[in-house]
Amino acid sequence: DGVLVNSEEICLDVELECLAEIGLTFQRHEYVSRFMGMTSADFYAALDNDLRTLHGRTLPETFPDVLHHRTWSVVETSLACIPGAPETVRA
Repeated sequence: DGVLVNSEEICLDVELECLAEIGLTFQRHEYVSRFMGMTSADFYAALDNDLRTLHGRTLPETFPDVLHHRTWSVVETSLACIPGAPETVRA
């Protein structure tokens, strides 16, 4: 993620887009600082808490699956090597 391929940036873009669709918007730096490194369970629990606090509703049960499928759909079409990574690996 972000070392050999651009998957980290792709995942962040999709996550922020999916979250905005359910009413949770974050500045990129705020999102990274708050959620990066969390376990999936902690991540979804925090999102559920945010939705309850801000909008009085729970995280949709389908959200993890939707996020997973949308992320992989974009990864399959947009994943690219970080410039210089293939040469570094070969060396």
